[in-house]
Amino acid sequence: MLISSTILLFALPLLPLPAQEVPQLFVERPGELEFSGFMIARPQSEQGSARLAGYDIIEHVSDTNEFIFAVPSGSTENTVAASLMATGEFEYVEPDWRCYLVKTPDDPMLSLQWWHDNIQSRGAWDVRTGMNGNNYIAAVVDTGIDLDHPDLQDSLVSGYNTVQNKAQSNGGDVSDQNGHGSMCAGCIGAIGNNGIGVVGVCWDVKLMPIKTVSGGQGSSSMSDLTQGARWAADNGAGSVSVSFSGVESSSVNSAGNYCDGQDCILLWAAGNSNSNLSGFDWINVEVVGATDVNDNKANFSSYGKAVDVMAPGVNIATTNHNGGYNSVSGTSFATPITNGVVAMIRMEYPNWTTTEVRQRLYDSCDDMNNSSKYGHGRVNLELALGGGGGGGGLYLTTGLMVAGTTTTLSTTGSASGDTVYFAYSVTGNGVTSIPSLGVDLGIASPQLLGTSGANGSGVAEFTVNIPPPARYMPVWLQAAQTGKTSQVIYVIIT
Repeated sequence: MLISSTILLFALPLLPLPAQEVPQLFVERPGELEFSGFMIARPQSEQGSARLAGYDIIEHVSDTNEFIFAVPSGSTENTVAASLMATGEFEYVEPDWRCYLVKTPDDPMLSLQWWHDNIQSRGAWDVRTGMNGNNYIAAVVDTGIDLDHPDLQDSLVSGYNTVQNKAQSNGGDVSDQNGHGSMCAGCIGAIGNNGIGVVGVCWDVKLMPIKTVSGGQGSSSMSDLTQGARWAADNGAGSVSVSFSGVESSSVNSAGNYCDGQDCILLWAAGNSNSNLSGFDWINVEVVGATDVNDNKANFSSYGKAVDVMAPGVNIATTNHNGGYNSVSGTSFATPITNGVVAMIRMEYPNWTTTEVRQRLYDSCDDMNNSSKYGHGRVNLELALGGGGGGGGLYLTTGLMVAGTTTTLSTTGSASGDTVYFAYSVTGNGVTSIPSLGVDLGIASPQLLGTSGANGSGVAEFTVNIPPPARYMPVWLQAAQTGKTSQVIYVIIT
């Protein structure tokens, strides 16, 4: 896209750095992140935009004010980024990375969808199985989707091809010659109760294919991936998942902010390099790591501060292209599973904001005892829909936990007049039998905060005074009544 003549007239000279002083900000990881010969820059001022006039501009993305341009001959990604960032006129200048699908080699189908047990899908399906009249769209930015798959085809809506820059309705190709996109789509919404194959998180959901590769290739440019996410958000998707590498790119953050502004939640795979992702934290991007059948971190899954939630990602039985099925592993598949959970929350609570949906996703996770590595924990579909989880039945929420202030704990799911007990632990998760209530708590050495009676709407509230010395203390919270428990909430008092 051409830059206006006004900007050209005020083009500013580059400030090259001596070669020996150029920091190696960007390092390729062959087969995961590779240089493409193009850059993405987001200027913070008109002077920054003007400074780019000396480059071969490929496109100006007006949605996020990003410029995509070619690396000049004789320069490198690192020298270009260092020179431009040294001006102080750019929020970021990064490679337009060549990103790769984040899956491990296909495994034999040793188990059939064990993960539905872990995230308690069956209990959730007693609440909701899908749209129930709500035409919700979940998008998949990937290699396309098998348009004729018997477990997918009836759920498909028109999508987009970012390589061709063409909507499917205008002839854009969204078919899948690779298989990866069809596998991801099945995790979200392989049709349920149809007597065929497998079932996704949602039995009934609209699936939008966004194809970002040519043919059966397994890589895409970062700019194509973020374009696909934005197109989905602009065209009715309530959630969109990307199962490629590159989550650390600042362009992913910009795409997440844009999608959120369009009432769409962006999810991105943490990656399979077992890396510590603690150098960034994108507020409006749900970064998803993978767990195994025992609810431990998958040995390949990346982790760290940037990770928001975990989901099953080992030996995931799902749909494949050419009408088939397969068992696969990777954060590639944990991510669309989480997309499915987000979709179910949004269908159950259609008037909720993206902030409220995210909070329910977080609050309903099963704690993995290390928030700095695993975010809020492993997703739990039953709790996300307000169900019990493990024989629960109550749903617990809490206000901000700040030392020296008061906060309110609240539960839903009771009958009017039921007595609800609010408990806490400072030692962590565990199994504690409470014979008088006929339940097992999920916290160790529980201490009673107090009790409250449920009102006519089944809501019980209890106000807690948090003493000043409790600052930085980790606390595990849970509520219970006769025959029912809530999920466990892990917080660190600030």
